Amino acid sequence: MKKILTFIFFALFIYTHSFAYDINDSSYHITNSDSGFDVVINDEAGIISDDEELALSNDMYPLSYYGNVVFLSTNRKGNGQHQIAHDYYYDLFNTESGTLLLIDMYERIVYIYSDGANLKTVTNSKAELITDNIYSYLGKAKYYEGSANAFSQVYTLLEGGKIAEPMRYISNIFVSTIIGFSITFIYAFKKSRISSATKAEVLEKTKIKFIINKINPKKNGERKVRCYDVSTGGSYGGHSSGGGHSAGHSASHSAGHSSHSSHSSGGGGGHRF
Repeated sequence: MKKILTFIFFALFIYTHSFAYDINDSSYHITNSDSGFDVVINDEAGIISDDEELALSNDMYPLSYYGNVVFLSTNRKGNGQHQIAHDYYYDLFNTESGTLLLIDMYERIVYIYSDGANLKTVTNSKAELITDNIYSYLGKAKYYEGSANAFSQVYTLLEGGKIAEPMRYISNIFVSTIIGFSITFIYAFKKSRISSATKAEVLEKTKIKFIINKINPKKNGERKVRCYDVSTGGSYGGHSSGGGHSAGHSASHSAGHSSHSSHSSGGGGGHRF
């Protein structure tokens, strides 16, 4: 029995680790000797050339002073972009500070994932913003240009700078236009509406004629009416009905991504291209 259990545990160990990612599987890997963080490129989908890979590594290197930086392309069906990015990064660096750019050619989605200290700066909303800014490159098959642009924006954030937010400006312009149109419409409506006449104006314009006929009262008899205080006793039936009914509804919703190796951390955002 002991031998059987040992065999089962060994088989599970081999099974789980056979799907783990290894940094040696990457096509490019270099360690920043000053920070100790790594630059990793794994172009599994083969979307950039060798020259572009070298150029991209140079674009990525400045980010390695803040954390590990990874480029990953894939053309395989997965469990969602967050899970793919999370599993790959976690297998390589656990929860160390870093950022990963994923180009999922199977689902046609670009996704930016961060963990550790980098996640405090490259937040989920910032990741979505960056992918909004670069997805058009990928739609035109300019994978190197889009990736280099994405890493440049990440570096700007890590350096404390700001990146362009065109979609936010467009939204603000749209909202301002709607508000301006509404104000103009209300103003024009009030000006064009015929105001109601006052009471004085109504009386002034109304022709009134009063006719009063003379009244001749005649006495034709007398009648006396005596009033008594009458109190009657009686019983009234009372009805009490009711009772309280309290109906409460509580629903809990948890959305997220399944953990890898019973672990869940990091975050990011993406955009379809």
